[in-house]
Amino acid sequence: MALTEAERLERIASLIPTCPPPDVWNGMDRCPNHGGRWPCAQTEANWLARGLDRSEAQRAALDALPKPADYYAGPDEEYDPAEDVRGSVGGGF
Repeated sequence: MALTEAERLERIASLIPTCPPPDVWNGMDRCPNHGGRWPCAQTEANWLARGLDRSEAQRAALDALPKPADYYAGPDEEYDPAEDVRGSVGGGF
């Protein structure tokens, strides 16, 4: 029995697993499995077969990473236009 287009693409996606996102919180930006750019070709092939938008899938994968303990512990800073020396009238160069 012939597969439908959707069944064929789902089967392809199941054969090509995605690679985990890099540890961006520790400065990594390469594919943990292949060492090349991330998302790697293998991950992109899975997303393509599943009909996912590359940008949205990449953002979702990175947003799902656990944040470090000190992520929310930074100083509570508010923007003060008086301290902005670039782009303000009479500001510095």
